[in-house]
Amino acid sequence: MKARTDPLRPAGKTFTRLHPIWRVGIVAALAGILNRRKSSPAGRRAHVLWSAVAAVAIALLPSGAARAAAFPGESTVTARASAPARLPAGTIARTTVDPLALSRLARVRPFPSFLGVSYELHQFPSATGVPATGPNYLFDRLLYGLARYGGGWPTVRVGGGSTDDTFWNPDGEPRPRGINHSIGQAWLAGLTSFATRSRAPLILGLNLATPDPGIAGNLAAAIQGALGAGRVLSYELGNEPELYGIEPRSTDAEGRFFARPRNYSFSQYLSEFSARARYLRQAFPGLPLSGPAIGTVWTPGLPTFLSQNRAALNLATLHYYPFCTCVTDPRAPGYPTLYRLLSPQAVLGFLGQRIAAAATQARRQRLGLRLSEVGSVAGGGGALGPSFASALWGADVMLAMSAVDVRGVNFHTSGTYTPFAFSYDQGWRASVNPLYYAMLFYARATANRGRFLPNATTGIQRAAGVNVSLWANVDHRGTVRVAILNKDLRRSGTVQIRVPRGFFRGTVTRMRAPSALSTTGVTLAGQSFARPTTDARLLGRYLSYPVRRGPLETYRVYMPRTSGAILTVARRR
Repeated sequence: MKARTDPLRPAGKTFTRLHPIWRVGIVAALAGILNRRKSSPAGRRAHVLWSAVAAVAIALLPSGAARAAAFPGESTVTARASAPARLPAGTIARTTVDPLALSRLARVRPFPSFLGVSYELHQFPSATGVPATGPNYLFDRLLYGLARYGGGWPTVRVGGGSTDDTFWNPDGEPRPRGINHSIGQAWLAGLTSFATRSRAPLILGLNLATPDPGIAGNLAAAIQGALGAGRVLSYELGNEPELYGIEPRSTDAEGRFFARPRNYSFSQYLSEFSARARYLRQAFPGLPLSGPAIGTVWTPGLPTFLSQNRAALNLATLHYYPFCTCVTDPRAPGYPTLYRLLSPQAVLGFLGQRIAAAATQARRQRLGLRLSEVGSVAGGGGALGPSFASALWGADVMLAMSAVDVRGVNFHTSGTYTPFAFSYDQGWRASVNPLYYAMLFYARATANRGRFLPNATTGIQRAAGVNVSLWANVDHRGTVRVAILNKDLRRSGTVQIRVPRGFFRGTVTRMRAPSALSTTGVTLAGQSFARPTTDARLLGRYLSYPVRRGPLETYRVYMPRTSGAILTVARRR
């Protein structure tokens, strides 16, 4: 439903919203009245001439200049908005979105099935269902809710830390040391049912930490036998091997068990990965593998890994957590705080730059790079994991990663940062968390897989100290969508967006929550899910608000602090 006015838009003077033609008419009428007081014909002709010039000048002024008293220092928005300039009072950012002028640069678009979720191997039945509970159709509906905007079914990755401590054990045999979980026929039945009723691409983890290669081979054989050779997008071999010698796999009567010595190195990992990949591809010719599934510590070695294993790989994968609950020093960069989570450094800082470089390295090997496991705060998520701040961070991460040609992002589900969680009690229920709203925000903001317009982001002008990000794209129909994220904890204000060349009235939808730390009360376009929900349907009216095109083809969107919005502008037919 399209509302008549945006309740968040501040009241303004009517004159500044008049169309230029009306301004010319008003000034011309005033000039005609004044002309009657001129005595000589020459005086009347001169007065008419200068009145017409003044009318055209006023019509072409930006609205901020028309009310200089309210917005001092207004200057014209240009295509190169990155030049230093004073912003008018009340404006926190502005930029230009010109899909025609930037068409040569607008080559990057989201890959199909860019969105995704990640599950631990032993926890996946809580999403798919098992024969005892029946299928979990809520999982399917939530995934389809993201797919219906043209981006494809989200990719489902099943692996995580349990990749290296789980084995296929349908007969209930004793677990080897270092193995904590067993999966059998019920797990496989749930996977098969989900793979049959959905079109979600699958990435499945295989064990690398255990020296016995048969543990990985047996699971691959069971999955291949149930799903067939072509249903799985890729098998991810191992999980975060840089931690093999640091984190124990298990603790028993003999003490803590580590998969590798403490001095386990990247070169040792390379030889082990290559040997395990050869074993699996000899047993299953053409088996698609992916890796290295590492965090950002070992990313400098990614080019070597890709070049040595290119023949076995169809996808490169990394993991991304900007913060960790394991960091206890508040002065350390990895210590999680609300301010740091919302800061630009949490998206495009040191770790983000490494990921962008890794995407380039993967492309050189004709491979795509996917962030197969992503979370705001490693180690369970802590208090920030389920907050609306994580949703704002997640939306910015998805937009930024797709703009630098990353193949996709899979948000992990084993901590408080999960997009949703399921429970069963005589029927399936789902708790939809703020991060899922961010995924839905991204799906709508990039509908029809529109091509990104990079100058809209790099050319943005921000008020001093304001934390605002903006991402624009244009789809095959010529519709421009601009995702605006005001991650500032203190400042609200107007964002000015110039969209020239034949575009007309726009609409805006909003993503909001009571506060940055809210875990409930999130709305997207005025809608939300029941908590818990038994049908995975959005409740409430869909609200979008019209945004008039002002002078100089500029749209003004008011952005409350810690909120998101999508401006949609269709080309005039």
